[in-house]
Amino acid sequence: MHNIFLEWDRLFKQADNIEVPDLRDEKVVYTGMGASFIPGEMIKILDPPLDYHVYNGDPTKFKVKGKFTLLAFSRSGDNVETIIVVNRAFDMGASVICASAGGKLQKLCSERGGYHVNLDMEERMSNGEKYPSRVWFPLLFTVLVKILNTRVNQYNTNDLVQGIEETKEKALSVSKRLAGIIEGKIPVFYGSLYFPVAIRFKQDLNETAKYPAFYGPIPESNHNDLEAYSRHNNLIPIIIGDQDIDYVTLAVVKGEQILPPSSSLLKNISSLTLLSGLLSLSLAERLGLSEEEAFSDSNLKIARKLANLILK
Repeated sequence: MHNIFLEWDRLFKQADNIEVPDLRDEKVVYTGMGASFIPGEMIKILDPPLDYHVYNGDPTKFKVKGKFTLLAFSRSGDNVETIIVVNRAFDMGASVICASAGGKLQKLCSERGGYHVNLDMEERMSNGEKYPSRVWFPLLFTVLVKILNTRVNQYNTNDLVQGIEETKEKALSVSKRLAGIIEGKIPVFYGSLYFPVAIRFKQDLNETAKYPAFYGPIPESNHNDLEAYSRHNNLIPIIIGDQDIDYVTLAVVKGEQILPPSSSLLKNISSLTLLSGLLSLSLAERLGLSEEEAFSDSNLKIARKLANLILK
């Protein structure tokens, strides 16, 4: 099976050439769903000096007080929840920046006076189809960082490239080892600072390997989840990070630990997200999935159609 994740260093480099608009407001709300939600959540690891929020709740309940900029990301540009939030933001008088590979979001943003960032990835699966949104992380995240940088000017996007280049060989080896440990058990990914990465690991295993996986935030999980391990050995806890509070969880459940490889937060985000993708593909291969099967999202497409019927 072709491993597109091993090409992420090149995709991060390409993404750094995408032009983005200036960020106008101190208050920023990011919205996106699924794999387009994760880039916004990952930004929390950086703790940007902004009034920064992420929204992926009920789109019909979206409300924000005061002046703000909405950053709406949708790889396809056709996600109904994101489109509803964008319309509501325009109605509130917000500045709106959209990022997508075209679709309805591009048209909406243009018609209502927003700015659209066009995303494009030439790489295709062996059957000629486009890769799903989770493979587009280098484009989505780099564009987001570049937009925030127009106001805070403190992130070196080349660190994202280096995070892949410096770790991908080791990450491939680790992914195969973890896939062997996980197969036949149910992994639960935990993190404090790197909790957004834990969410991504869960998503990747669900979507690419078609495999059950869950996540829990630290320290909250130290007050409930840990009791599940006292009687059940079919769960495998995996702690992502090296914060002091992470070691409390690790000491109790004695699970696997994934350590951030660098002192650079951006390098860690790109390298850990790479490992997540590699792990999901390694597990998919162990389970006998083809590339087409691993990157098909048939159940998700059904859910999107039902959401369109409810929310249109």
